[in-house]
Amino acid sequence: MKKIVLSIAILTSITFSCKNDDEKLPQNYIKTTDDFLVPSTVIPYNQKSLRAINNNSDFTPEINIMLNDIAKNIAENLDNVELRQLLKSNALLKKDGDFDIILSSLVSENSRFLQLISTDDISFRGRLEKYILAYPKLNISIPINIEKWDVEKHKILVTALDHHNQDYLICYGKGKIKALINHNVNPDQPVIVVGFNERIELTNDKKKKNANGRVYNVPTGLGLQHTTPNSFYLTWLDVTGESAYEIYYSTGSAFTLLSTTASNTNFLYVTNLTAGQKYFFKIRSIVSGVASAWSSLIASTASPRKDGDPLKVTSMKFNNDDALKVVEKWASGAPEMRLRVVVSPNGTTGVSYTTPKLEPSTRNAITDKYWVYTVPLLTSWSSANTVLRFNWREEDWNDNGTFTVNAGWEDKLGLSTSSAGTIKAGIGFSIVSDPGKDLIADTDVFYWDPLDTIYESTIFKFKLKE
Repeated sequence: MKKIVLSIAILTSITFSCKNDDEKLPQNYIKTTDDFLVPSTVIPYNQKSLRAINNNSDFTPEINIMLNDIAKNIAENLDNVELRQLLKSNALLKKDGDFDIILSSLVSENSRFLQLISTDDISFRGRLEKYILAYPKLNISIPINIEKWDVEKHKILVTALDHHNQDYLICYGKGKIKALINHNVNPDQPVIVVGFNERIELTNDKKKKNANGRVYNVPTGLGLQHTTPNSFYLTWLDVTGESAYEIYYSTGSAFTLLSTTASNTNFLYVTNLTAGQKYFFKIRSIVSGVASAWSSLIASTASPRKDGDPLKVTSMKFNNDDALKVVEKWASGAPEMRLRVVVSPNGTTGVSYTTPKLEPSTRNAITDKYWVYTVPLLTSWSSANTVLRFNWREEDWNDNGTFTVNAGWEDKLGLSTSSAGTIKAGIGFSIVSDPGKDLIADTDVFYWDPLDTIYESTIFKFKLKE
C-alpha cells in the first residue's frame, strides 16, 4: 500500500530535499505537466541513499564527471524545441541499428548542435569537444518510448549511464532539477541517456558492423604539415581492412570530395593551395564498400613559406621621434634593445630564443627609418610551430626585473569548422636572466603571413626575411 501512495505522489509532484551536507542545490521539483514527461519510476534524489545503493563504478571519477556534465547541459537546454527536434531526428536515423547517436558524428555533421547545447554554459562547448576527442564512443541514446516524445510540446529527463549495474541512475531536468530513476524497471516515458556506445567498434575490426551494415573504422591520428609553399601533407593512422580513404575539404562552408586514396595509403599531398586561405579536412575509410563515420576535422592556413626555412629580422624602426621617446628620452642616447622569440608548440611548454643586445649607432638611425640590421632567429622555422611571439624590450642599465611573455599555438584538430585550426593561448614564460623590462612591442607572427609583411605596433615596426 505504501508503494502505491508513493507512486501517486511522484506523478503529481517530486520534491527534492537538499538537507544533506554535500548537496547544496536549491529546492526544485518536477511536475507532470503538458510540457514535461516524467516517468513514474523516478524517486527524489538523495546523495546518501545513492551511495548506499551504488557501491561500484564502471568508470573513473573523471569519466563519471564527464558523463554527468554532458547530461546536465543537455537537460538545461531542452527547453529549445530545435535541440529536441535535432536529437530525436538523429536518433530515428538508427545508424547503429538502435536509437543511438554517436556524439562525434553529430558534432561533425551538424555544428548547430554545438551552438544549441552551450547556450547556458558557454564553456561547455569547448569541454564537449575535448570529451569527444578523448572518448570517440561517447553516445546519446533514447532507448525506450521514443515514439511518445512529442518534441514540439515536451521536455524529458536526461540521465548519465556511469554505472551499468547500479539500481538507480541520476537524472536531470531543466532548472537544475536532479532526481533518481529506477534502472531495473523500464520507464513509461522517454529518457535521454548519455553513455558509451556498446555496438560501434573502433578497434579496426572489419567484421564489426551495425544493423545497417555500416562499419566504424574511423581514421584517427590526423596530422597536417606545411611542406613546400602553398601545400599540405596530410597523414592519418591506417585502419584494417579498408579498400580506400575519402578525403573531403572545405574553406568554411560545404565539404567537397578532394581525393580518394588506395588501400593502405594513409597520406595525401595537397597542392596548389591559395596562400592565406584556411582549409579544413575530414577523412573516412571505405570497408567492404561501406563508408565509416567521419574523422575529426584538421585545419590550417596555407602558407607561402617552406617548412624548415631559416628566419631573420632584416630591419626595424620606431614610427617617429615621439614613439621613441615613449621608450627612452633623448638624453639616454640610442636604445639598447633585445628581442625574444617565444614558441609554444602545440600548447606545450616551449622555448624562448633571446638575441644579443641590439643597439643602433645613433638615436636617429632608428627613428622613422628602417635600421638595416640582420638578426638570425631560428636555424629553421617548422610548421609544427605556426605561431611565434615577438617580444621587443628596451634594456635600461639600472633595471633588473622579472616579466612574463605569453606564446600562442595553433590547435589544428577540432570537431567543427569553428574549432579546428584555431589559435589558442599558450604558455607564459617568466624571463629573469636579463636586465630590463621596458616593453617596446609584443607581436604575433604567423607561419602563413605573406613574406613581405610589415609587423607594426603603435610605436614600432619590423620586417622579416627567410
